[in-house]
Amino acid sequence: AIVRASDDGVALDVAGASGASVAELLGKAGIEVGDATGVEVTVRDIKPLQRGDPRGLALFYISLAAVIMGFLGAIQLSVHAHGLNPAERIAFTAAYALL
Repeated sequence: AIVRASDDGVALDVAGASGASVAELLGKAGIEVGDATGVEVTVRDIKPLQRGDPRGLALFYISLAAVIMGFLGAIQLSVHAHGLNPAERIAFTAAYALL
């Protein structure tokens, strides 16, 4: 967050894309402190999140799905293909990674 003071109040710039909950907390706290002290606080989000992902969790869920799919592939390989030699295991893993 960036805090800038001027003659007509304080400007608080936050970046929602770097942490939506932190930016929200700083914005609310800044306004509350401004109200308590009688100073006008203007909060501006200089780097907001995308409209379709208001909490910034899309990348987290994509990564989680990729990890779960990787574990499923490893389990399938160890349970059902235990007779494969190392070269065949590597080939199976490479083919699975392409999916």
